[in-house]
Amino acid sequence: MYGTKKTLTRLAIRSLRKTEMGEFVNFNAIGSFDEVYSYIVALVTFFTMLKFLKLLRFNKRIGMLSQSLSYARQDLNSFAVVFAIFMIAYAHMGFGLFGRSLQSYKSFFTALTTCFRMLLGEINAPDMLAVSRVYGSFYFLSFITLVFIALLSIFLTILNDSFAHVKRELAASQQKNEMMDFMWSAFRKVAGINNKKTAEDNDEIMKNNITTMLDSMNKNSDAPLAKFDAEDL
Repeated sequence: MYGTKKTLTRLAIRSLRKTEMGEFVNFNAIGSFDEVYSYIVALVTFFTMLKFLKLLRFNKRIGMLSQSLSYARQDLNSFAVVFAIFMIAYAHMGFGLFGRSLQSYKSFFTALTTCFRMLLGEINAPDMLAVSRVYGSFYFLSFITLVFIALLSIFLTILNDSFAHVKRELAASQQKNEMMDFMWSAFRKVAGINNKKTAEDNDEIMKNNITTMLDSMNKNSDAPLAKFDAEDL
């Protein structure tokens, strides 16, 4: 796609150079193709980062995150349906109440975008109250209570329960991540970190070997003397 974009750009520039002053050269096709290309690159980058997280699933904490999302998949799907219904309902209500007066509710999709922006904390309560104090107050308070507080609390509860369940399962099974432990132990061995216990064990083994060797030498040196004394007797 990048090569196609460069080719179209060269052709457009070549046609622009060949045209005389005042003639029109259409760059709409190149602009549209470049926009689509940017969207595709953004999606590819997004899914590549998700794949990168999948590659890191051998890490204990990242594995817990992926397992928690997988365990809560069914509950999250149900929550997504309920959340979408509430958002569409409030977008329609906002469009019906404030569509004639506020630019942020001039269409359904604009009203839906405004609802999502309210979830992020960008609230235009004074504008709604200026249009209608009664309907504006009802719309604002009901949205904050039902969507911003209730639904988001349910969402966090689902994730919290799923994470706690996965954590209990890991604690019960006591499965150790062999790959991560191996990599960490190899890194500590190369870097010389926390090798004090290993050095002490090596010193103890060396002392035992020296003691055994000395005992063996003493026995070997005492054996000829004992034999010589026995022959004299």
